[in-house]
Amino acid sequence: MFQLKLLPNFFKKIAVMILLIDFIFLFLTKSDVLVVDLMFTKTLLKMGLILAGFIWIFSKLKIENEQTSRIRFQSFLVSFIALVTTFFVEPIVGFIFEGNISGFKFESSAFSLVFKALVFYIIIFNSSLRKLKNKY
Repeated sequence: MFQLKLLPNFFKKIAVMILLIDFIFLFLTKSDVLVVDLMFTKTLLKMGLILAGFIWIFSKLKIENEQTSRIRFQSFLVSFIALVTTFFVEPIVGFIFEGNISGFKFESSAFSLVFKALVFYIIIFNSSLRKLKNKY
């Protein structure tokens, strides 16, 4: 069976450190300790969030076996389907509630799509693992 090449487990700690640095940077810029351009701050925070998310999902669990690899693959598949579904449903919901598609603030930016995919994956993967642990 195809086995993913994943990062070692300690990379999860690195992802958490990136998130902490991200939040500290956000706090320092909001409290005017650091004076940085707003667009630069937004871009840097988004990049840090996406980087930490990818490091987190591509890091091994403490116990990584064939069953967790199967759950990982299924989670990727389901999160992709959920992402595509929301991509097409958001404009319809906007049309229903606002009367036009652009009134719903339909956002299909790269950050929005990647962030939604990461969130879907993390939720689906962790809920599948929790079901597996409860099963045994």
